[in-house]
Amino acid sequence: MSSTTPSYLSPSLSRTSAELQGGLVGGVLQALTGHPFDLVKVRLQTQALNGTNFRGPLDCASSTLKHEGVLAFYKGVSVPIVSCGILSAALYAVNGASKRLVRSMVGKTDDETLNTVEMVASALITSPAYCAFVAPVDLVKNRLQVQSSKVDKVYSGPIDVVVKTVKKDGAKAMFDGYTATVIQRMVGLPFLFVFYDLTKQAARRNNVPESAGTLTAGFMAGVGFWGVSFPMDLIKTQMQNSGAIATTVKGTGGEGSVLAVATRIYKNGGIGGFYRGYLPCVARAGPANAVVFLAVEMALEESGVLLVLIDELAWLRGRSRNEPRPNLG
Repeated sequence: MSSTTPSYLSPSLSRTSAELQGGLVGGVLQALTGHPFDLVKVRLQTQALNGTNFRGPLDCASSTLKHEGVLAFYKGVSVPIVSCGILSAALYAVNGASKRLVRSMVGKTDDETLNTVEMVASALITSPAYCAFVAPVDLVKNRLQVQSSKVDKVYSGPIDVVVKTVKKDGAKAMFDGYTATVIQRMVGLPFLFVFYDLTKQAARRNNVPESAGTLTAGFMAGVGFWGVSFPMDLIKTQMQNSGAIATTVKGTGGEGSVLAVATRIYKNGGIGGFYRGYLPCVARAGPANAVVFLAVEMALEESGVLLVLIDELAWLRGRSRNEPRPNLG
């Protein structure tokens, strides 16, 4: 594949297109590989709200398999299989733009590596805009996932979640948990990108093959992200589900602020209560993020299949008649 950038595409647009492409492909693969683990995580995180009583990840998984079958592990997957691609594409494109902004602010070129502080700054800039996409998608996914055999079925599918949520509480309800989501990402994204860069640099110093280094760095990035942000993810998940399937058990249901939900979790389960569902989450995070980072790196390295298609379409429309016809080989 030719990696030459068409003259009418700026370098930043070319890189953004490749980031979008890699994130899109990686996000879809992430959804397929990680969804069963995510389902177990969400059910463990919300069992205080819906009256279930799983003893741990294995009990939750075995109970799901026994009462609902293998396909139950992919409940709600239609949302993330579409949204994960879009969200992942948005994450890496927005973060790429944030890195370029930070470089321009500190006087670095696109070829110069950001230091740790600059990486953290770019991750913090990324969080608020990215979470505007994440919050409603997570709400739909989570409300479908908590519907186990032990909970009355409330929703028939993703569209039904949106319709019933908006009808009951208004469009604003689709963004329940947005503040918690932003906090979670502002805590976790610096670790995601810093862990990735540091591991990747270490792999290169030790002459680890590029693909293996990328997969290892992506694995460590995923573990780092969830290691520090999981408690806030639990708060966010309960905020998004408390008004939907919560039981009337005193002290477990009802909407609330981040502080109110955190206080309720601590009161009911202590510090350990903030880590319900942690093991399946980490088991998912490593492989899932390894796949995403590999897809993004491959797209950036090859300049992106989408760039070639854009070039070809532009040539056909006569926008690049003065250039040779794109080489698709």
